[in-house]
Amino acid sequence: MQKRHVSEHTCYSQKELALIRYGLEVVLLNGSEILCILIISLFLKKFAVTLIYTVFYSWLRIHCGGYHCKSKGSCFVSYVLFFLCFVLCADMELNMLLYLLYFVSVFYIAVNAPLQHVLNPLSASEIRNNRRLTWFILVLSGAAFTFIPKYRISVLFAVFFNAMMCFILKHSDDYLSEAD
Repeated sequence: MQKRHVSEHTCYSQKELALIRYGLEVVLLNGSEILCILIISLFLKKFAVTLIYTVFYSWLRIHCGGYHCKSKGSCFVSYVLFFLCFVLCADMELNMLLYLLYFVSVFYIAVNAPLQHVLNPLSASEIRNNRRLTWFILVLSGAAFTFIPKYRISVLFAVFFNAMMCFILKHSDDYLSEAD
C-alpha cells in the first residue's frame, strides 16, 4: 500500500523509483560495511589506519572496478574478512616482498583499470574518467605510501585487495572487455 502511495504522489517513473530503491540499498549496504569495520577498529585501537585503508580501498574500488559478489550477504562478509586480514597484518614490518607486492598491484590496476562487469558497462567517457581518477588515486596512494610510513600497510592492503578483485573479475565470465 505504501509503495503505491509513493508512486501515485511523486513525479518519478517506475524505472526511476527502482533506481532510487537500488541506490538506497547500495548506500545502506556500503554504509553498514564501513560502520561495522570502523566500530571494530575503535575496539582494536586501529581507527586511523583503518580510516586510511577504507578511504583508499573504497575510492579505488569505485573507479577501477573488479569482481562483485553474487549476494549482499557474501559482499558484507568478504568486506569484513578483507578488513580483518588487513588488521591482522597492520602491525607487521614491511619487507622487500611487501614493497614488491604494492608495486605489482599498482601496476596491475594502472594497466587494466577500469574493469567492467557485464551488468555495469561503461560509456567511453566513463571509461576515460574512471581511468583518470584511478591513476590520480594511485598517485595519491604512492605519495601516502612513500611519505607517510605510519600508513604504508593501510595503503598496501587497500591497493592489493583492489588489484585482487580486478584480477578475479578479469578472469571470470562476468568480465566485459572494452572491445565488447
